[in-house]
Amino acid sequence: LARARCLMRLPPPPASTLASLLTPSLLVSLPVLERNEAACRALMRGTGVQLRPHAKAHKSSGLARWLLARGGDELSGLCAQTVDEAEVMVGAAQCKDVLLTNEVIGPQKLERLAGLAASHPDAAIGVLVDSLFGVDALSAAMRARAPSATISAYVEIECGQERCAMVAYRVAGTRSPNPKTETLSTHPTLAQPSTPIPTPTPTPTRCGVPAASPAALAIAQAVAAAPGLRLGGLHVYHGGIQH
Repeated sequence: LARARCLMRLPPPPASTLASLLTPSLLVSLPVLERNEAACRALMRGTGVQLRPHAKAHKSSGLARWLLARGGDELSGLCAQTVDEAEVMVGAAQCKDVLLTNEVIGPQKLERLAGLAASHPDAAIGVLVDSLFGVDALSAAMRARAPSATISAYVEIECGQERCAMVAYRVAGTRSPNPKTETLSTHPTLAQPSTPIPTPTPTPTRCGVPAASPAALAIAQAVAAAPGLRLGGLHVYHGGIQH
C-alpha cells in the first residue's frame, strides 16, 4: 500500500518551493548538471572510448532521457543494476542500449528480462554472467519467452577486489572463442598497464566461481553456443576504485 501511494505521487511542477516538496525528492542544479555532463563528454571525445552512465545513481527516466537527447557519440547507452531499472530505462527512458551490470538469478526476474528483450527488439540489452548455471538459466528463459530475440551476455571478471566472478589473469591474452564477441566492458584497477598481475592465492569470491578457477573461457564458450545469447565481451569492475 505504501509503495502504491508512492507511485501515485506526481512530480512537483517547475518552480516549486522547497517547503512544498515531499521527501525524498531528487533535486538537480541544472547549470551544475550541464557543466559536469559537458566535462565528461569532453574527456571522452576523440579517445575512442564511450561513456555508459549508470541509472542506479539517479533512478530517473527523465534525467536518462535528458542525457540521451544531448546526442553525440560519447555515450554508448545506459547501465542498470536491476531488472526494474532496466525496464524503466528501456521503456520510459526509451534507451536503445542498456547493460544490466549484475547477474540475474531466479525464474521470475529472468522471465521479465527475456520479456523485455522480446517486447523491445530494437533495443540492445546486456546482462552479466559468472557461472554455467547462469548461462543455462538465461538461455532457457530466452528460449521460452523470447525465442526470436537475442540478449548480450558479458562474462564478469574478478579483478583484485575478490568481489565477484572470474580472475582476469586466467583469460588475459586469450583469443575470443567466437567472432560474435562485441566489446570489453571494464572499470579501472590499481595496476598500471605495465605492472604484471600476480597469480592470486585461491580464495572464494563473493559470488560466482572461485577466484582461481579457469572457468572464464568455458563460460564464454557456453554463452557463444547458447540459443538466444550473444557473447558481448567481458565486464571488469573494481568498486574500490570506481566509488
